Amino acid sequence: MTVAFAKVAVAVASCIVAPLVVLFVRPHAEWSYMDALCQRILSCMTPLDIAVVRFGFAWFGRLQRLVYWPAAVVDSPTVKGLWYGDATTPLCDAVVILFVHGGGFLSGTADCMSTGLFQPLLGRLQNSLRAVRLFSVEYDLAPEHPYPRAINQALDAYLWLLDQGVASTNILLMGDSAGGNAVLSLLQRGRQQNVAMPACGVLISPWVDLSVSTPSYDVKTDIFTKNTIVAWRNLYLGNDLTKMIEASPGLQPLEGLPPLLVMYGQTELMANDISAFCAKAKHTHLDLTEYVHPHLYHDFVMLPLGKPSHDAVAAIARFAESKMQ
Repeated sequence: MTVAFAKVAVAVASCIVAPLVVLFVRPHAEWSYMDALCQRILSCMTPLDIAVVRFGFAWFGRLQRLVYWPAAVVDSPTVKGLWYGDATTPLCDAVVILFVHGGGFLSGTADCMSTGLFQPLLGRLQNSLRAVRLFSVEYDLAPEHPYPRAINQALDAYLWLLDQGVASTNILLMGDSAGGNAVLSLLQRGRQQNVAMPACGVLISPWVDLSVSTPSYDVKTDIFTKNTIVAWRNLYLGNDLTKMIEASPGLQPLEGLPPLLVMYGQTELMANDISAFCAKAKHTHLDLTEYVHPHLYHDFVMLPLGKPSHDAVAAIARFAESKMQ
């Protein structure tokens, strides 16, 4: 208990001095002040005990509700999550985004990306598509609920939307980090079960390969370290590494999947894995659009980084418009 408290105290102290430190120290020469500040604060928090990281995600999500309140809450025995966007239009007449949040499968909440991603994206799409709604899945977390619990629940949410009368061609799947893994895994399982594929998918810094073995995992410009990712992976798999390949959707067949937009930063730990996945997908003639920021890190799309984040959200909107008109 004392050690855990000390780690939190050090992390908090590091966050307090971060605004001053990044005036003088930036791990990448091209980073802006906000790029460096976000990276430093997040890299102080991600190595902490899972309970602390969960608390941080939950607090951050609740704080965002002060700005952007969900339109409705779903709490059924099989599907849980939050609705955002136009609640007046029947589901059968709406474009629906199904979102799966990141957090290493160990943390995160359905509302933790609401102001950074949901609000600006829906604001853009409301002007170009018919009524747009977004459902953010609340799934059970590891290690209490290890692989494949989250994947099964993501697939349940997709099947639930179909049962609600939403046409598969009106659905866009989207996820970041572990949520990107879940979305890609959902698509592969759905294809195997002859489930109707959605119109398209968006993968933001997706965790496609759980082997954590490529050279980019040694970079010092991301919001977490290789050791942290390895620890999260082991907890997610219930320390059963025989499931590692099965739980790595980037290592599975990609034929028959819908069009994908894959977004990541060139300086993130997963860059090599994501790049290899994109190359494999293109080799199988999958309709894949690759969006790479040359000097930013994991999940930059939904962080408060100004122009890079705004441009990325605009790219998602353009992709959705091109696939769902």
